[in-house]
Amino acid sequence: MKIAIIIPVFNRRETTLKCLGLLKDNVLIPADTLLQIIVVDDGSTDGTATAIGQAYPEVKILNGDGNLWWTGAINKGVEFALSQDFDYLLTLNDDMEFDDDFLLQLLVVANKNPQALISSLKLNKRPDGKKQIITAGFNITGFLKQIETIHANKLLDDIHLDEVITCDIVTGASLLIPALVFTTIGSFDNANFPHHWADFEFSHRAFLAGFPCLVATKSRIYTDYNQNYATPFLLASTKTQYIKSLFNNTRYYHGVISLFKSSYMHKNIFIGSILFAKKLVGLSKNILLKLILPNQLLRILFNPKG
Repeated sequence: MKIAIIIPVFNRRETTLKCLGLLKDNVLIPADTLLQIIVVDDGSTDGTATAIGQAYPEVKILNGDGNLWWTGAINKGVEFALSQDFDYLLTLNDDMEFDDDFLLQLLVVANKNPQALISSLKLNKRPDGKKQIITAGFNITGFLKQIETIHANKLLDDIHLDEVITCDIVTGASLLIPALVFTTIGSFDNANFPHHWADFEFSHRAFLAGFPCLVATKSRIYTDYNQNYATPFLLASTKTQYIKSLFNNTRYYHGVISLFKSSYMHKNIFIGSILFAKKLVGLSKNILLKLILPNQLLRILFNPKG
């Protein structure tokens, strides 16, 4: 079996090197598996590519011009991997830590479900040592077909998880994808979702085409909550930074353009329009609160126990 691990990177040299070190030194792989790491460096200016070449010369480096963002970088890696006839492609973010058997556990599920997209369980290690679920997959629910995160914010020790969770959408942070999926439905949608939402759109498109979306709960990755996500950024940014972010369709997913495109993602115009209007109401509320309240009060309002 041939597996390509595709890692998009940009100006996080030490983070990237740490990720590669974990993959090379700690991750367990079956004896009959050929593993190729493909790093897509989107024009880093901090010496990332040079450092990788020196420390890990066996890693394949593909270069971008700074305009690829997550989706374009993944697609560049996918194009190369498909040209080399890999059986599976694993998308992996470089800010992840993972158990040494995370890949083995993905393959256990893949052996039983060879046409499925299989995600790891995404967790946050809290300061108290407890593991909090960021996502165990996503489902489409209700008349508006809204995206619901499975087991979000629950403590891992407090719930029972099946070995495999079936869902409608999976995260691309650590996602094992059969090459057959790409040859059947194409690549990630870089035109509409250059940085955020692309993994959601792609995995649900695959789901609609008949490819199951699964979460292997024994395959575990760990990361912090992204400070560019909607609520953390609302609470930490200045008023000017927040207003500017609303018109940025790449770095932030909570802006007007992102909300518009995600609202219509795999939905008809009627449902998409209602959902977009609902999201605009929520965004307008956040804008008003941001403009009239200092960040200290916002933190209390959004996290009264914090």
